[in-house]
Amino acid sequence: MTEEHTTHLFRLAGVLRAPGSITCLVSINDPPPGGIGCQRIVYDDINSMIHYEIPEAVFTPALRENEDMLKKILSICVKTAGPGEIDIPFVFPRKRETRTLPENAIEVFTDGSLSKSGTGGWAGLIRYSPGRVVEITGIEPLSTSNRIELLAVARTLDSIEGDGPVVVHTDSRYVIRGAEVWLPNWERNGFYTAQNRPVKNRDLWESLSAITKSRGVHFRWVPSSGGEPLHRRCDLLARAMSQCPLQSIQITGT
Repeated sequence: MTEEHTTHLFRLAGVLRAPGSITCLVSINDPPPGGIGCQRIVYDDINSMIHYEIPEAVFTPALRENEDMLKKILSICVKTAGPGEIDIPFVFPRKRETRTLPENAIEVFTDGSLSKSGTGGWAGLIRYSPGRVVEITGIEPLSTSNRIELLAVARTLDSIEGDGPVVVHTDSRYVIRGAEVWLPNWERNGFYTAQNRPVKNRDLWESLSAITKSRGVHFRWVPSSGGEPLHRRCDLLARAMSQCPLQSIQITGT
């Protein structure tokens, strides 16, 4: 996918429904000069197939390159949208190149844990250098699994001293997908989802957005059962906080 495609804001509109399928128009807010402004598509939900009607728009290659994401949006529309009701803005995520870790990057490890009672415990480790690691923990009495993972990232990033790039290691795909894919759409749409519902955990997403705009933040997924020592440490701390909720503590050390 090219840089041009990543910056376009698309809209779905003009719904015609049939059993198991949907026909609609895809338009673009800033179409390239000389291009056709709309692309009519037919989506077959049973076979998960998209048919692009002729004539094709100049931006249709971007739709084809991102068909998996487009199918997910259309699949939801088949189940929820009525005739003429759909007007959903969306952008495609930027393809991220594999980057080496910046030499001066601050590394962050986070994890969250939820007890059966609904108490959430979170932990974050900030590694400024091999010899300086800061541990931060906290609780939220009534939380959810996704919220406590996001809370761990937001609070830890907010506690970093100094400037410079940050690499966040987390096992939460919700956090990574939200930060890298969904958040730009939500902000454009006033923090409403593609189904026109308020975004959950908006307070934390807004906090995370402000932080990521003020410094370079990169996200790296780590498996929850992996062997990274600092992530295992976060897991233990988060579990302890969720089971024995105490006042948040901060420990500095190696």
